Amino acid sequence: MKKLITKAILVVVIALGASNYMLYIMTGKTPFDSNDMKIPDLSLSSPKLDKINPLSGSSTVYKWVDENGVTQYSSEPPPENVQRKVLEIDPNVNVVQGLRIEEEEPQEIAQTQNNVMPQGQVYNPQAIKKLMDDAKNVQKKLNERYKEQEKAVQDF
Repeated sequence: MKKLITKAILVVVIALGASNYMLYIMTGKTPFDSNDMKIPDLSLSSPKLDKINPLSGSSTVYKWVDENGVTQYSSEPPPENVQRKVLEIDPNVNVVQGLRIEEEEPQEIAQTQNNVMPQGQVYNPQAIKKLMDDAKNVQKKLNERYKEQEKAVQDF
């Protein structure tokens, strides 16, 4: 029993060592690197956050159609001879409008609730017999085609 526990502990230690070494090779950092333990500054006025999200405030965007007829959007103004439209974009505003869901009319709901299953025999025996005969004919045709294909393969 002691040998089994010793082997299990040895396997776990080797696995941890190999995973730490692979992490070091891939990232150049150890798992317990003290430089990574610092809490980043995530305040709204952080200059780092402004670099990540350049649209943190209202931004000006230019829209115009180039000589090929393609609509262009840019934060840089287009050439002076091009007709352009200036758009102000605020990232804190939802630009995709929500869908208005129309309520169903109460009459339709009442009509569907009053529907009752028809009484008596629902299926027509003649229609069922025709359906079964059609299915048998289809099966017969499929069997014939299969035999023809088998014969064609054997002759080939």
